[in-house]
Amino acid sequence: MGDPKKLQVKNSISEVKMGHFDDNFQEICDEMYEEQTEHEAGEEAEAEAQEQAEAEAEAEYEALQDAEEEQQAEEEQQDGQEGEDEK
Repeated sequence: MGDPKKLQVKNSISEVKMGHFDDNFQEICDEMYEEQTEHEAGEEAEAEAQEQAEAEAEAEYEALQDAEEEQQAEEEQQDGQEGEDEK
């Protein structure tokens, strides 16, 4: 078998290398998790902004529809009054 001291040194070096690998791996995982979380938060904010824009557009459309209906009712009322005035 090999020299026990050399074997112990090799094991120590392997442990140190694995320790660095574990640290680096954990750091990479943390960075990836943070990036994913930021990405998801960005998508969520974008979706909320889209929903708000759609709600505002719908409210504006409804306001325009109401104004158009009101104008149409006024025109019909004026046409009715003009018809009565001619009689």
